[in-house]
Amino acid sequence: MPGHGNRKDLCDEHPYGDLGQLIFAVAFAAVWGLDSFVLKATTFWAVHVPLYVRGPAAVLLVAASAYLGVRAHRAVFGQVREPPAVINSGVFSLTRHPLYLSTVLLYLGLDVLTMSLAAFILWAVICIFYDRISAYEEERLAERFGEEYLEYTRRVPRWLPRLRGFGGS
Repeated sequence: MPGHGNRKDLCDEHPYGDLGQLIFAVAFAAVWGLDSFVLKATTFWAVHVPLYVRGPAAVLLVAASAYLGVRAHRAVFGQVREPPAVINSGVFSLTRHPLYLSTVLLYLGLDVLTMSLAAFILWAVICIFYDRISAYEEERLAERFGEEYLEYTRRVPRWLPRLRGFGGS
């Protein structure tokens, strides 16, 4: 299992998932930083959306990102599950990919702050990337855990939590 050492309780990740995430993180930082603070080529929306609106929205997105990221990381890497089992509680009762959603929300929060169209376009591409690698990983999880995982996918959305039923079942 790539990237997990001897953790037999964790499932396979996409073979290019880590590299892709690194490339997109560097690309987003470069595009967002250069466009937002140096070139300002596509930040024209910022004059139409005041900072007192963008700032709190960005803070909420980054805070949600931090919450999901910390909670999901603890759930996945904080304990060894023997026997291996589907993680379906905590933030995993809200969304099937809270770690990936955490990253997507972080990028969105940064972009909302500066309103860089170039970074929004890259963010959309990043969302497609995360959807593809999550689909791959879900296939591996379904192969490994069968009906237990398929039932989980019927109850919990891949990305956006449902407004009702936040506590999970």
